[in-house]
Amino acid sequence: MSLALENTKPGVTVLVNTSQVGTSVKRQPTSTAFAVGYSAWGPVDTPTTVTSWSDAVRQFGSFNANSYLIPFLYIFFNLFKGAQAVVCRVVGAAAAVATKTLNDRAVAPVATLKVDAKYPSSTVDVRVTVEAGTAANTVKLTFRSAALGFKEPYDNFDLSANAISEINQKSKLVKLTNLASATAAPNNLPALLAEATLLGGNDDFAAINAARYIGTDDGTTRTGLQAFNDELYGTGQVAIPGITAETVHSNLIAQAEIYHRLALLDPPLGSDKNDLITMRELYGTWYGAIAWPWFQALDFAGSGLLKFYPPSAAMAGACAEADRTVGTHKAPANYVIPTAVDVERASNGQTQADDGALEALNGHDINVILRIPESGIRVYGARVMTADRRVQMMHEIRLLNLFYYSLKIAYRYAVFSVVNDSLFRQLASVARTFLRSFYRAGALYDGGSKKESDAFIAICNENNNPPEDLEAGRVHVDIGVKISPTAETIIVKIDNVPLSQDLSVLQQ
Repeated sequence: MSLALENTKPGVTVLVNTSQVGTSVKRQPTSTAFAVGYSAWGPVDTPTTVTSWSDAVRQFGSFNANSYLIPFLYIFFNLFKGAQAVVCRVVGAAAAVATKTLNDRAVAPVATLKVDAKYPSSTVDVRVTVEAGTAANTVKLTFRSAALGFKEPYDNFDLSANAISEINQKSKLVKLTNLASATAAPNNLPALLAEATLLGGNDDFAAINAARYIGTDDGTTRTGLQAFNDELYGTGQVAIPGITAETVHSNLIAQAEIYHRLALLDPPLGSDKNDLITMRELYGTWYGAIAWPWFQALDFAGSGLLKFYPPSAAMAGACAEADRTVGTHKAPANYVIPTAVDVERASNGQTQADDGALEALNGHDINVILRIPESGIRVYGARVMTADRRVQMMHEIRLLNLFYYSLKIAYRYAVFSVVNDSLFRQLASVARTFLRSFYRAGALYDGGSKKESDAFIAICNENNNPPEDLEAGRVHVDIGVKISPTAETIIVKIDNVPLSQDLSVLQQ
C-alpha cells in the first residue's frame, strides 16, 4: 500500500508502529476497596490509595473508638488478601487543625513562624521542638507525634522559602507559614523551645452526619463519597462501613451504578431477618449487595474485649480473596472470616443466622454470614439485590464491571482511526483475544461444547455499523458473553438399590 506523506525531502523515511493495530487489553483490577469514613488522622475528602495495613496506619492513624473505617481496612488487609484500597476520610464541618505560633529572638519577641498540624484531629498529638542548628544562624526543628509514632527532624532551618517549602512537601505532620517577622536576621529565627504541643485540634466527630459521608460534587470540589466520582479510579467494591442510613445506602448504589462498581451495604447493628427483608425491598439493582448479621471478634486494638464488626468489611475482603486466589469469576462466598468467634445473636442470646434464616434471606438476595459447626464463621452468600436474573450473583456484575473498564481503556487507541474493514477486524480481534483468556480460565461458559464461540462473541462489521452511524463518527462493537454460573446449591441424590438389581440401573 502506498503512503501519501507531506514530505518531499530526498532520502529514506521509516515509520515505526504507525499502522492501526489493536493493542492487547490490560485486565483492570477488581479487588480494590473504596471506603469512606471517619479516622483520627489523615487527608480530608481526598481519595488516597493505601496498599497495606501499615500504609493505612501511616496515613490515617490506628484504631479509634469512633471509627469503623480503620477496622474495615484491618480486616481487608490482614484477614483477607486485600492489596489496594482507596480511602476518603470525613470530618465534621467545624474541624480545625492544631496550631502553635513560634516567637522570634528579639528583645520584645514577635511571631515569626506558624506551625499547623497537617490534618484536623481531636486525638492525635503533634509536638514541636526548636534547637540550635548545626550550621550558623539556623535552627533544628523537630516534629513528633506519639500517637502516630512519627518523628521528623529538620536541621539547618533558616526561614527561607526553600526551607519552608521542603518541610511542607516532606512532612507527614505539619505545615509551616512564615509570619514575616520584622526583626532583622538572624534574630528573626524561632527562639529555642523545649517540646511543646500544638493546640486547638478538632475533627468535630460529633457533627458528622449522613450528609458528610455522602458528600457533594459541585464540579470543582468533591467531598465524602462523591470524591470517588471519577472513572480514573476504576472498578471495585465501595462501602461506607458501619453507616446504615437509607440515604447513605441509596447514594452508595447510585455511585456504583454510574461508575460500574459494587456497593456493599451494612444493616444496622441489632437488625433481625425481617428488618433485612424490609430493607431489601427498597432496592433493586445489579450494583448492590448486602450481608447480615454483624460478626464478632476480639478487639483488633488489643483491649481483650469482644467487638462487633460490619459485614461490608468481610464482603470486601472476600472479593479480594476470590480475585487474588482464583479470579473475579469466583463467587466471593464460602470464605472463613479469620479470628471471628460468633455472629450477632438475638436479644435472648439465641442464634439468628441459622439454616432457616439462610433459606429465607437468600431467597430475598440477602447474603448471610453463617456460623457453620467446625467450619468457622463464613460469608455464605454472593447475591446482588435484583429481581432481573440476567445478573444474579456478585461475581457476574464484577466481571461485567471488569470488562467495561478494561475494554474502554483498550479501545482508546482506535479513537480517530480511519474507518475501514481493517479497523473492524482489529476491534473485534481485540475483544476476542481478551475474552479468550477468561474463557480458558473458566469464567465463560460454553455449555459443554468446548467451543469458545458458544461462550463469547465480538461483532464489528458492516452489519452492525450502518452508513449513517459511520458518517456520524460512530463505530459499534457488539460483545456477548455467557458468564459461568455458580454452584450455589449442591444436590446429592441417594438411592437404595434392591439387591436384585444391578447398580447400573442408576446410570440409565
